[in-house]
Amino acid sequence: MNIGSMNNKGIEFQLEGDIIRTNDFVWTAGFNLAFNKSTVIDLGDDEWMASSYDSRLRHVVGRNFYTFYLRDYYGVDPTNGDALWRAKDPDHPDDESYYLLTNDFNKARYIYAGSPEPKFTGGFNTSLNWKGLELSVFTEFKTGNYVYIGSEMRYLNADGQQMTMNQMASALNYWKQPGDTGVNPRPIANNSTNSYNNTSTRWLQRGDYLRIKDITLAYNLPQSWLKKINMKGAKIYFSALNPYTFHDVNWWDPERGMEGMGFGIYPHTKTFAGGIELTF
Repeated sequence: MNIGSMNNKGIEFQLEGDIIRTNDFVWTAGFNLAFNKSTVIDLGDDEWMASSYDSRLRHVVGRNFYTFYLRDYYGVDPTNGDALWRAKDPDHPDDESYYLLTNDFNKARYIYAGSPEPKFTGGFNTSLNWKGLELSVFTEFKTGNYVYIGSEMRYLNADGQQMTMNQMASALNYWKQPGDTGVNPRPIANNSTNSYNNTSTRWLQRGDYLRIKDITLAYNLPQSWLKKINMKGAKIYFSALNPYTFHDVNWWDPERGMEGMGFGIYPHTKTFAGGIELTF
C-alpha cells in the first residue's frame, strides 16, 4: 500500500575565500559542511517494516530511514575463546541495558544497532599559486554513520568455517590463551558455532572517513616565453586522484552506499596522471 511518511531536516554551510592575495602569491581555501536527519514518521498500522534492500535493515517509526537490525555480539569469552552474545534478560525483556551473556548464537537478542546515514558530510579545498606554480588539494569526509561488512567477513574471517578459502590477515588476530580479549573467537575447523554469522553486530563498524580526492601540482609557463612562439598558454601538470583515505573500516574502502552494505565492493580507484596542456 502507498502509506507512510518521513521527515528530512538539514543544514548546509559553505565558506570560501582568499587567505592571502599579492601580486606574486595567492592562497585560497574553502570548507563545506552538510547535516541531514531523516526520521520515519508513520508506517500505517506498523511500527516497523523490513527494507526491500536487505533484511538486516529496517524502516522504524521514530528512527532514521535505514536502521540496522542485528544480533547483539558481545565479544570473546576470555576463558575459552568462544564467541559471546547478549541475550534478553527475562526480568527486563524490553530494556536493552539489562542482558545475559550466552555462547549460544540462537539465544542472541536482536537490537537496533545504528544507521548507515551519516550525521555530517563535507569537504575542504585549498589552492596556492606562486608565479605560475599551482598546488591544489581537495578532500571530503563523512562521519557518524555505520557500515556493515558481514557479507564479506563471513567468508574471509570465518573462524575456521571456510576451510577452502583465503582469509584476511586480520583473521590471525584470534584467541590463543586464557585472558585474551579484543580478538576474534578461536578458529575451529568447519566451525558450526555461528560466530562468523553475517547477521550480527560483530561486523558493524563506524564508517567515518576522510578521503583525499585530488592533489594537483601544475606549472604555467610565463607569458613572456609563450609570446615568442605565438602560444596563448602552456601548462605542465601532475594529478593524484583518490591517493589515500583515512578510515578504520576493516575493508579496502569505507564507502558502501546509502544502505551501508554490499558484497565485494570494489574500492575507489587510485589514479595518477600527468600531462601538458597547450593553448594556441
